[in-house]
Amino acid sequence: APKRVRGLRRTIAADVAIIGGGIAGASTALALAERGRRVVVLERWLIGAEASGRNGGGVRQQGRLAPEIPLARRAVSIWTQLDKRLRRATGYRQTGHVYVAESPGEMDALAEQRARERQLGLVTELINAEELRRLAPGISHDLFGGKFCPTDGMADPAQATLAIAEAAEEAGAILCCHQAVTRIGQSNGRVTYVETNDLRVEAPVVLNAAGDRKSVV
Repeated sequence: APKRVRGLRRTIAADVAIIGGGIAGASTALALAERGRRVVVLERWLIGAEASGRNGGGVRQQGRLAPEIPLARRAVSIWTQLDKRLRRATGYRQTGHVYVAESPGEMDALAEQRARERQLGLVTELINAEELRRLAPGISHDLFGGKFCPTDGMADPAQATLAIAEAAEEAGAILCCHQAVTRIGQSNGRVTYVETNDLRVEAPVVLNAAGDRKSVV
């Protein structure tokens, strides 16, 4: 597991301080560390112990707002190579993902959604009730059909977050657990440091990747 840094207001110099050790904070730390930046991650509890480690793990492209689809497609291309890049398992697999329709009207809505997605390069397919039951044998026989995206999938959220964090640490990032941020210092309108009870991280850039505003006092 990533190391913990403790001390009595120890000072660390960094290019970027990241608040939050979930998958967003860990991924950003990895990308920056791989580019030679000095990065410190401050996590109030444990890496991936909150929402990033406790969710359904979906890696989904279909059903998103139009501006999100290109990003989601790019994310899938990253996920397919991520285990190799990290040299660790994330639990990622392309299982596919299906939206179901309970009526002909809902099926029409899925068809319209599919047309919009295809314009953005996302390939999905409409399936009838028989195909839906073959895909998901335990599903209700009352469903009319669905829309299936074979390149959607899922990962193990806790495993993936920890794998990314460990790779970030290997790349040079400093991960500090049990370090709730208590103060963000400024000078002349610019961030200069971040403090916890134990640490002071001097950095000109601070990224708030905490999913809960209570993470920052």
